[in-house]
Amino acid sequence: MSPTHSTTTESPSPPLTQDSHELARLYALHAWRDAQDALAGLYHSHYHGSGLDFAELREYQPGDDERAVHWPLSLRKGKLLSKVFQEERSTDLLLLFDASPSMRLFAATWQCALRNAALLAACAIGCQDAVGAMVLTQNARRDIPPARGRRQLSRLLKEMMNTENGDKDAGALSLGEAMEQLLARRKQRTRVVVIGDLIGNTSYATPLRALAQRHDVLLCQILERAPALPAKGTSMNLSDAKTGQTLSVPTGDRVWRESAAATHIALLANSAAAAKAAGAGYLLLSPSDDPLAALCLYFAAKPRPRR
Repeated sequence: MSPTHSTTTESPSPPLTQDSHELARLYALHAWRDAQDALAGLYHSHYHGSGLDFAELREYQPGDDERAVHWPLSLRKGKLLSKVFQEERSTDLLLLFDASPSMRLFAATWQCALRNAALLAACAIGCQDAVGAMVLTQNARRDIPPARGRRQLSRLLKEMMNTENGDKDAGALSLGEAMEQLLARRKQRTRVVVIGDLIGNTSYATPLRALAQRHDVLLCQILERAPALPAKGTSMNLSDAKTGQTLSVPTGDRVWRESAAATHIALLANSAAAAKAAGAGYLLLSPSDDPLAALCLYFAAKPRPRR
């Protein structure tokens, strides 16, 4: 058991005590302002063209993009033919949001997740897209249907913060199972953003690959870039945030410290590798950083080719 998968006897950051409705409103307000000021244009440019469907072929006209020429058919017909694409009016954004205990253990991680979700939702709503979410808690899941408008932003955040309720009849879902459900339910091309620490999720690589073949997927992992190992000199109790299992270990034990560091590094490497193999985007967010800067850098990169 390593710090990546556990908690310590040190006091975690205090929980958020404000009324959830008011807190959701404040998150939404700040996210809307920041998204429109710094992020919305980059978000729109990054996804521009991802919702294009082939409509028809017509004769080439001056000004047509040369990349749209259908060369094999043009050679057979003896004249240049251009492919015409029709852009979908909107593309839904769906947030696959991890609200399990490991995400809520420390305030910095939880706030980073909420802030990240709020910024992405604000960008999509500002582009007139519908936004929904699937919230995964320890014992249940909760679905928020996609909707448009600024009120949806506050509603999403309030539902994400309300981790006590959920569809318990549907049962808890692993990340991989949630991806499989999304693939079965979402027929229209959708932008799917996974937000979580990915701790304890080891069987999502195959569902992620299938999901990314049909939808635009971004994996946002919220975790420190380096393992936060405790100071040497005393023993401490580590409690697994996923299972509740407790184990006492000496903090100065060299083998344990090396194993803990290696586990953390491997988790990050495996997450990035799974996203790359699936053709999905990957973004590592440190809980202590504001996601705004990282999202700006990510969306400023050259958009992925249209599939």
